[in-house]
Amino acid sequence: MKYILYISYILPSVTTTFVHREIQVLRNAGYRIDTVSMSKPGLSDVHPEALPIYETTTHLDQVGFFRKLFSQVELAIMKPKTFCRLLCVVFSEKEISGYKDRLRLLWHFIGAGYLYSLFKHTGIDQIQATFLNGPASIAFFLSEYLQVPYSFTIHASNIFLDPIMLGRKLSTCKKIVTISDYNKEYLLKKYGKELEEKLHIIHCGIDVEEFRPSAVRKSNIPFILSVGQLTERKGFIYLLEACAILKKKGYSFKCCIVGDGEDREILANKFNSLGLDGVVEFLGRKLQDEVRELLGKATIFCLPSIITEEGGREGIPVALMEAMAMELPVVSTKTVGIPELVEHQKEGLLVPAKKTKALAEALEIFLTDKDLRIEMGTAARRKVSKDFNIANIPEEFKMIFD
Repeated sequence: MKYILYISYILPSVTTTFVHREIQVLRNAGYRIDTVSMSKPGLSDVHPEALPIYETTTHLDQVGFFRKLFSQVELAIMKPKTFCRLLCVVFSEKEISGYKDRLRLLWHFIGAGYLYSLFKHTGIDQIQATFLNGPASIAFFLSEYLQVPYSFTIHASNIFLDPIMLGRKLSTCKKIVTISDYNKEYLLKKYGKELEEKLHIIHCGIDVEEFRPSAVRKSNIPFILSVGQLTERKGFIYLLEACAILKKKGYSFKCCIVGDGEDREILANKFNSLGLDGVVEFLGRKLQDEVRELLGKATIFCLPSIITEEGGREGIPVALMEAMAMELPVVSTKTVGIPELVEHQKEGLLVPAKKTKALAEALEIFLTDKDLRIEMGTAARRKVSKDFNIANIPEEFKMIFD
């Protein structure tokens, strides 16, 4: 089997569990994989199952400045033409927004130089970056130094929000993975049909055996659960407004939101202004086992994702997949790749994004119709087991690595 170097932002991470799961399932299939992370997570944010990856990953932010600087001097001597050519790319690249991104690109260039000193004699067959900007930039530079092919996975916002040298990456990489038809159509339209041959859709997958329907007795009071980073694109503010409508109508229910993020204060203020004390609870960040336990107790799962004014958006949320695997009926929105996961009125209910009244009505349907919850929950698990199963990953990645 081939020797692959994986590069990611933060590895492992509670917010991108699909990355370390993907790596593990590929290792189990026989691939030799080494891992690089741009930043090291806190140990408290690492799930026990990901500890082996945490302990063996090279974390670039832990490498001293002078060690990185020495690697640049070494490269300038050993590979002067390549070094100068790539340094020119850093300062001449046009597909970049502002000096801050230029500095980030320079830092990625320096990081790639250090990785070359680390992996130049290891016999790597291919580099795989799990996100478009930072990881794929490092992969591009390192690929040039090592003279091995690279590929990368495009998930969500990076192709819509200030992509860094995306055109160059698309033309120089061996393969492109994206997680949805939505992303694929966007790339083909913007960058040309010639990408078709190297562009492949591989859905993020989950372990459907790990996320099995719970035998735990559901609460007598309906329990709406939502999981995600507290950022604008998750649409939690609309969930709060929908809960206020349901409360006003006299429904008895509990809504819990799991996650943390930059919009924590905004959401807390909205919570207070709507008077949702005793109805909605923010649980903060939780590890995977804790999330799975909450899913087992939930009645409905809701993720009202939106496209922000700046263009920020989801890919296909893994949190939705996990809920569906647990046979939960889901309520979400008709945005980006979500309709590829949830067919409206078959595996769940989809409403227009940012439409609070429609969101409340969809939740109300599930609150009042137990048979429909069971029917759509069963269909939801069936869909995820077939099309979003991590067991499919090794076969799908053959076309990327072989």
